[in-house]
Amino acid sequence: MTILKLRGLINHLKIFDDQDECQQRILSLSLEDRQVSSIYVYCMNKKANEQWAKDFIKIKNVIVQLKDLIHIIKQNINKADQSTILD
Repeated sequence: MTILKLRGLINHLKIFDDQDECQQRILSLSLEDRQVSSIYVYCMNKKANEQWAKDFIKIKNVIVQLKDLIHIIKQNINKADQSTILD
């Protein structure tokens, strides 16, 4: 259910079970992929993940509650849409 809700909001969803693998992928996306504008870390331990996530400018939030993640993604999509309309 969680994955379906997220896929309805965003273009690309990648799930990691290994923190090191996740960090490596985020590093490569941050450096190489200009199409990626926002990364959200959905996890069970916000405090631990905020420590390493602060080093990546594309990480917008570290979130532990699904409803919060969905709300923040929707807000950012609306902001981006409004910015595009104004440009």
